[in-house]
Amino acid sequence: MDSLPKLLDKSVDLLENMYDKSTKLFSFSTHLEDGKYINDFNSQGKYRYTVNVLAGIQKLQRFSTTPWNLEKMIENYLSRYLTKDKNVGNRGLLLHVLSLENHKKAKEIYVWLENMLKDRPKALKNPIQDIAWACIGITTYARKYEDKKTLDFARKVLNYLHSDLMNETTLLPKHRLSLRGNFVSFGGITYFLMALNHYARTFNDNSIKTLFDESVRRVLLLQGKNGEWPWFIDSSTGNIMDWYQTYSVHQDSMAMLFLLPAFDSGVEGAKDAICKSYKWLFGNNQLQKAIMQQNPFFIYCSIKQKQFAERPVRILKSVTNKMMGRNANLKKPKYLEFNQECRSYHIGWVIYAWAGRNDFTEFTELTRLSQFEVFW
Repeated sequence: MDSLPKLLDKSVDLLENMYDKSTKLFSFSTHLEDGKYINDFNSQGKYRYTVNVLAGIQKLQRFSTTPWNLEKMIENYLSRYLTKDKNVGNRGLLLHVLSLENHKKAKEIYVWLENMLKDRPKALKNPIQDIAWACIGITTYARKYEDKKTLDFARKVLNYLHSDLMNETTLLPKHRLSLRGNFVSFGGITYFLMALNHYARTFNDNSIKTLFDESVRRVLLLQGKNGEWPWFIDSSTGNIMDWYQTYSVHQDSMAMLFLLPAFDSGVEGAKDAICKSYKWLFGNNQLQKAIMQQNPFFIYCSIKQKQFAERPVRILKSVTNKMMGRNANLKKPKYLEFNQECRSYHIGWVIYAWAGRNDFTEFTELTRLSQFEVFW
């Protein structure tokens, strides 16, 4: 394998350990037990995560050889799981991968997505993540074949994002047109920005590029004092409804899906946000301990609150904060703990976000990791 930054080299090794050669899928969840990786494949999320990792592998292979035969992995996924995985978002990201591979199945998936999304009321029943991923795939497909129909449809799906699902005041996306409405996760914001950037760069669209830059500037205001990104946001006000769980995937890779392009295009504040974001993993966090280790390589999932019924409690707190018109506060460290698992999609985004980069070596070479106490 060609020389890779330490972060990517170790991520490739970890993904190899997260792959099941019999099912041809990447794990939904992985734990460390006595220095060994223990995988769990018992979730429908394994389909989404596998598509996610395929996108990461594909991008990495533009810059380096890898241990994987991507063509065979794609064929295995299509033959075994395409009929089982009919999620709009998953098929959207898969369309992106297939279009770049000139795969014959790309047209079939594009037609399926067109049927699912051509009717606006039907399309907008999907959450922001799924429409964003569909937009990415359809954009790539439209650029590849460039007939008027596909180009028009790519623009239509993009319009769902910024005309139907974006708050014009805050420039933040809604989750969907539903009762949950304006409550959006940081992940939803990430994929919204990723889709805007992908469309703007693919078609050299300056108006969408300007929208992307302005929205990124607004999102930079959400970053916490330790560099953390909040979990739950009210897109109508820009207020933070809940910080937890504070996910490491947001810190090292998902935020980078918009921060690195913003840095490349000169958005003020992007560089500082990138550095603060990854230093959180090294130990610049509320627990003051590294959330990643090198041998064996592992990144724990998040910092979470010590409480039962976490999801219902989080929703109740968010509704209360919304009614009171206030921002959530960070909790004291004594009420927090690490979520001791890792998800394969996280590592897939790591290699996707950082493939081909030769900057921010403090992070990609893990040079400062040893300065902080490892928490386990």
